[in-house]
Amino acid sequence: KDVWDTLPDMPTKRGALGLVALDGKIYAIGGAAYDTKFNTLEVYDIKTKTWETKKAMPTAREHVSIAAAGGKIYVMGGFTTDRFHSLKTVEAYDPKTDTWETKEPMPLPLSGFSAAALNDRIFIFGGQQGVAVSGEVHEYDTKKNVWHRNGDLPSPRYAAVAVTLNDKIHLLGGSTRDGIYGFLKNHEVFTP
Repeated sequence: KDVWDTLPDMPTKRGALGLVALDGKIYAIGGAAYDTKFNTLEVYDIKTKTWETKKAMPTAREHVSIAAAGGKIYVMGGFTTDRFHSLKTVEAYDPKTDTWETKEPMPLPLSGFSAAALNDRIFIFGGQQGVAVSGEVHEYDTKKNVWHRNGDLPSPRYAAVAVTLNDKIHLLGGSTRDGIYGFLKNHEVFTP
């Protein structure tokens, strides 16, 4: 229809949060407003058009990456103080039990990286590590709780977006350095 609808507002005003859809619900996790970092988890039910607050994430942080795999939601990386002090933290949320579990940390502390799930694996691409922009690709096996390196991007970048379609991961845009210069319009496809 090419029409926008206004839906009920998210309960907590914030930006730089993570967002993922799972089983007919939208999960809004973490984020920041001014100098406050959030560990907030709010869930929007598309059938009832209502928001519900669930158990807070253990680590308050912003600029996280999120992916859903195997019925759980994985919140990875981000930062708690400033963008030059990223985290390796991985925390998994189980919507069925409303519980969080700490998982194997990422190989690198990152923020502003892209994440996409394919079956029971999560792939992360690029990101910011301190003042450097990463070009690495890592794979997380959610069943074995292990990470391993899976090559490199054609060019280092952060703040790109990734989406899975037909067993391939599409990676678009981003920036080659610190978000001030070097914005990209690249569209690349990763086949695991």
